[in-house]
Amino acid sequence: MTQRSSFGEITETAFDACVSAVYQASSGRMEWNDACNVIAENFALRMVHIIGVDKRDGRLEFSWQSLNREHQGWELDYYAYYHGRNPRLGPAMALQGDEWFHDRELFDDRFVAGDEFFQEFALPLDARNLSGTKLLDDERHAVLLGVMRAQHAPPLSTTEMAALSRLRRHLVSAMETYTSIHERADRINAGDAILACVPMPVLSIDDARRVRFMNDAAGQLVEQGGAVTVQSRVLHLSRPHDDKALGLELLRLNARSADTLPRSRRFVMRIGRRDTPDDWVLVGLRIHPESSMQVFGNGPRTILMLHSLQRGVPVDPFVIGHLFGLTPAESDVATAIAQGETPEAIGERRGVSLSTVRTQIRSVYEKLDVSRQTELAWLLAKLPPGLRAAGESTSLRL
Repeated sequence: MTQRSSFGEITETAFDACVSAVYQASSGRMEWNDACNVIAENFALRMVHIIGVDKRDGRLEFSWQSLNREHQGWELDYYAYYHGRNPRLGPAMALQGDEWFHDRELFDDRFVAGDEFFQEFALPLDARNLSGTKLLDDERHAVLLGVMRAQHAPPLSTTEMAALSRLRRHLVSAMETYTSIHERADRINAGDAILACVPMPVLSIDDARRVRFMNDAAGQLVEQGGAVTVQSRVLHLSRPHDDKALGLELLRLNARSADTLPRSRRFVMRIGRRDTPDDWVLVGLRIHPESSMQVFGNGPRTILMLHSLQRGVPVDPFVIGHLFGLTPAESDVATAIAQGETPEAIGERRGVSLSTVRTQIRSVYEKLDVSRQTELAWLLAKLPPGLRAAGESTSLRL
């Protein structure tokens, strides 16, 4: 429970709750995501994020964060597309001892206005104001902590930063304990932990169509015996023509190298149950280990996400982004404009210029081949342009 009194302050009771959560997580008595939630609540932070990287091969070992229901799922896009474009990584890895870096000191508004990572990914997710520090840096591990306030919230005060530095010392000790305990354990598949938080049904499969992971929503879908089935751990689609079309799409994805533009390593198709109309849209996303910090292990994976057509208009920007092949920034703009929000209001909410918002609106209109708000709203209630059932034609490759 939050014990703080106001922005700019942190009570000792609140601080002690954070310390307790950190040590409970290090000993396995609490999930690290829950510990991040405790810190976020007591410091009034939008997000707390801890990531661990194996320095020997650059593989992501774990990724824990306070849960933001509004933006669940975008972490998958970060590792698939944006982590290599993140300008924060260099300053973060260069930190020594108990140093911190702060976005506002490193990246001024002019830099942010021209940077692809901030414009396409960070700003739409209200992730402009990050402060970061290094918790561990030994021969094997690099562990980083990032904390963020919302765009329009007061910045972290000197008092709060001092409290975070005190908390950092406990986090360092807890992380040393945690990594020591897990040193000989099997590597944690960080990608599966990310997929578990995606709100829509999602599975990961290897090149033999073996299911390596499915989240709870996908497990329920399979149990219901609908459009997707799993037999002897191998994924199948219920309708034969859907299953054949999926096989062709997977062959096309497998033939594309990791150097291919990320947004072309995907496909979208409509599927359904036997002898029924289409009732799902299936989005396939190819993840190569060398371009994604090996987030799903040493081999390539295909991530399959499903959106139910029975649920009507998808209002989640994450869903819209994957259905229509939009960036996070474009997805946010498309959703807002379709729901009647003005460009001025979008710019104010996200802390970006009106010209930036209008540029993104033009990009959305061009990609979706529409020219006004009413057409956009109508299109979001339908399917991506040109998408037909798998049996009618080749599915859309965005």
